Amino acid sequence: MLVPAAANGFGRFSYGLLVPAMQHHLGWSSLTVGGLSAANSAGYLIGAVVADRVLTVFGERGAVLGPLAVATLTVPACGATGDVAALLVLRLVAGAAGAIAFIAGAAVLTRLTAERETRALGVYFAGPGLGIAVSALLITPVAVTGHWRTGWLLAGALCAVCVALVAPVLARMPLARPVRGGRPRSWERRRVGALLASYGLFGAGYITYMTFSVAYLRGNGRTPGQLVWLWFVLGAAGIVIGLTLAAPLSRIGGGGGVAVPVAMTALASALPLLSGSRAVELASAALFGSFFSVSATVTASARQSLPPTEWPPAIAGLTAAFGVGQCAGPLISGAMADGPYGLRAGLLTGTLLLAASAVCALFQPGVPA
Repeated sequence: MLVPAAANGFGRFSYGLLVPAMQHHLGWSSLTVGGLSAANSAGYLIGAVVADRVLTVFGERGAVLGPLAVATLTVPACGATGDVAALLVLRLVAGAAGAIAFIAGAAVLTRLTAERETRALGVYFAGPGLGIAVSALLITPVAVTGHWRTGWLLAGALCAVCVALVAPVLARMPLARPVRGGRPRSWERRRVGALLASYGLFGAGYITYMTFSVAYLRGNGRTPGQLVWLWFVLGAAGIVIGLTLAAPLSRIGGGGGVAVPVAMTALASALPLLSGSRAVELASAALFGSFFSVSATVTASARQSLPPTEWPPAIAGLTAAFGVGQCAGPLISGAMADGPYGLRAGLLTGTLLLAASAVCALFQPGVPA
């Protein structure tokens, strides 16, 4: 759980908390904000593409710890500069390293947990929720005062704590060793075509909410204290939903188990656009926590459609589709947010992408006869 907490919760999503302060002090447009998010997503895509190869060459322990350490180093480095070009490179590297560590951790869990896998995957994929909840309590109070550099340093320290706790656990686990000269593993993409499309659209839609929601609510007059609780509710709800719903949803045949949490995130993304009340915004944050279950249900659906030998490369391939969506989403939504309707248009774009993702998931067939 600490691997995705560091790689995604602190390493990726803390950026959304720091966006308002960085945008104010550095004079960024919404497109620049989206561009940095897209750079991180592009790195995530690169990492997803090479993750299975890294697993083969460096073994499971090396594929988790090495990239996780690299991702950790890039986080405080982001607090050392306000140069957009430098930040683009750092966010790109952070995304690639974080994706490799995240996918490698999921592959390890998939191989070791056997029949308890769906429950274990729910715990693992709830890890970013842990990172977000802790970020809300520790990083948001710093970010809202305008000290964005300190916020990055704090996020880096939290990542380092996760690495220090994960390393001795991995040292005691029976992990696969490197295979020198091993060939890339193939998998049947056609069997999960609808799942690939759905996960790509989901990546584009969810990252829009994670990138722009704090800035949108801040622009609507929400106080720093209110933003802290909104972010905390999102992370805490993600943990609860991941621990309770991921397993039963994963047992639904075809793409139905994927469509449910994706539809929940689409509704959550739409709520702040329908009402500006405090209660509706809290409901939006809580309901959006269901996005942590999407990765678990996508993985379970792929397992239903593919033989065990194809699971690791399939996880990497699906994550690559997810990464493509994450690259496109912030750029499209950021461009829309720079238009006459502002961030409202950007969030609406993300909502529509999430709705399309839920529809696509329904076309994923069940277990082949």
